[in-house]
Amino acid sequence: MSASEDSVKCSKCSYRGPQSTLPQRTNLQYVKTCYNCQEKAAHRRASKRAPDTGDNSTGAQRWAGADTSARRCGPAIQPVKGRAILEWSTALDLLAENKDQAFELDTFIAMTSSSAVEVFQGLEEGPDIAKKIAALVWDATQYRFIYKKLKQSTSAETVATYTFFCAQNDKEVTKTRLVENEHKRQARMKMDRFPCEGYLHVTVDSTSRETLVEDMRNQPASNIWTHVLQDHPHTEITQKQVYALWSKLNEGAWRLDDDQVKSAQMLLNKMCGKEVELIPIPEEDGIHCIAFGFKEILDGWADKNEELAMDSTWRTNAAGYELYGLVGEANGQAIPFAFYSQPTLMGLHLKRCPGIIFTLSDKERAEINSCRAKIAKAKHQLCHWHGIKYVGERLAENKAPLPYDPRWAHEAFEFIDATWAPGVDSGWVEHEDGDEDDESTPPSTCLPPVFILKAGDVRVPV
Repeated sequence: MSASEDSVKCSKCSYRGPQSTLPQRTNLQYVKTCYNCQEKAAHRRASKRAPDTGDNSTGAQRWAGADTSARRCGPAIQPVKGRAILEWSTALDLLAENKDQAFELDTFIAMTSSSAVEVFQGLEEGPDIAKKIAALVWDATQYRFIYKKLKQSTSAETVATYTFFCAQNDKEVTKTRLVENEHKRQARMKMDRFPCEGYLHVTVDSTSRETLVEDMRNQPASNIWTHVLQDHPHTEITQKQVYALWSKLNEGAWRLDDDQVKSAQMLLNKMCGKEVELIPIPEEDGIHCIAFGFKEILDGWADKNEELAMDSTWRTNAAGYELYGLVGEANGQAIPFAFYSQPTLMGLHLKRCPGIIFTLSDKERAEINSCRAKIAKAKHQLCHWHGIKYVGERLAENKAPLPYDPRWAHEAFEFIDATWAPGVDSGWVEHEDGDEDDESTPPSTCLPPVFILKAGDVRVPV
């Protein structure tokens, strides 16, 4: 389930899950009931259709024992419940394996897979794709399917269903037209036909993802995805597919060399002085570094910034580089100042940000030590987001917290005062037997509450 996919509830039971887990109609739109409810409804319909034999058996039992030819379809052969997304080669293998028995295969074909791209190369129109599928099914099963009709979707102009019938289906036999000249009439050998009720339904969405992304390649990928959802809210195209295609079409703008590090250096040298400011790094054996800052942001906001946050990501690219970033604050929003992978960045940009009062990071020692070493006068603390995250994780643990020992904290980070003690302790944890006095003297570090009063306001503690 993707992060952007909303959870939906079945209209007939308590099932709730991503929309992609619900069944789909032939026009590719999702229904409002889950697979279990769909099966129960089909079972009830089968019971009503079963012939009444006069015995005491239920309709479902009579239907189960009825002649196979009276049923609408054979057993499903898809590998998973519901409509699976199969490779084209996998779908053909299933058809070939089950060609000697009655079966039903209801599936989606991944047209972007390597096996499908090779087969359907150059086919863009729906009728051409449908006829190609019918021909390939003929080769795999030795059953020929003849085109019958086209049904256009009423909900999406780009979706259409093409129906083919088995050439030996007795329900599709047409009466032979007599030749007007009696002398030219002659007997013809008729092909054997069977009550197989074999049909092939091919639903094609002619929306060209490549064309859409190509036309909007100069816009952010998020705008393209929003446009896709507006025009085709029930599309089978995923957000990752759009982003991957957009990246492939535009990679020539930033991928200047097959080597990722060399390509990044070439791109930064190309933009140096205009959009970015390169940071010279002392060379060290065995260490490969790249550092840069955003020139416009540094010139406009760096000298006014009072709060600086540092964060890092691990394995940023395929080469396994770790990225450190310095982020400032402007009007309540985060703005990136610079990116690098070593503490040297902090010292190089200290002159550009002389008014730093607070430094923020998570609990990683490398980030904390970098901030303390280069901006020792600033107060360093855990950033708001990581604070909420760690408090939530700690509250989720079903055990009492350990008592705070400032000596341990001072050993880990020397800038922490070894004589400081919290205003509230976990005395009930330390003295479970109740030997200590209930009355405790307030610690000297505990501050009285501060109140902000305005005309007509109720007193609110801060």
